[in-house]
Amino acid sequence: MTDAKKQTSNKSYRRRKPMRASRLTTALLAPALRRQGFVQTEIITRWPHIVGKDFAENVAPIKISFPRASRNSGTLLVRCESAFAPTLQLRIPTIIESVNSYYGYLAIVNVKIQQGPLPKKKLRPSSKPLKPSGQIVRQVGSMVGKTKSDDLRGALQALGEQMLAKEGKKRKK
Repeated sequence: MTDAKKQTSNKSYRRRKPMRASRLTTALLAPALRRQGFVQTEIITRWPHIVGKDFAENVAPIKISFPRASRNSGTLLVRCESAFAPTLQLRIPTIIESVNSYYGYLAIVNVKIQQGPLPKKKLRPSSKPLKPSGQIVRQVGSMVGKTKSDDLRGALQALGEQMLAKEGKKRKK
């Protein structure tokens, strides 16, 4: 087989290969995020992991500004609700440390706060608890048996009933 045929056959094979959605979104977001100073897209996509869920709910990264011809010692611009700004001001050293430890070098030295509304998050509808049949209730009750703690027995009973009810629902489909 010639080199040209090998290259074309490899390319066609790669096209049919499944890709992770994260690879696709990173490739699509990278040019837009670079214009805002985000050299790597991870600060946006992994923000809750970097700073923690309590900060991620109330703070969003907006832009990173670096000194000319440098990719370290930058300034991170974040947006937060007005009521959360005093708390955030006290936690700036923690955010700087978290971001720098994630990147592994001194990427950020300063954080500026911009007060304003954060984008609304779409809430996923919660699934309603299924109503288990009498047979499922008796079956789970015999599995759980007697325990010293009534709270534990009730929690195990409810969990078992929901699991078996979901399993029964899947079988019917």
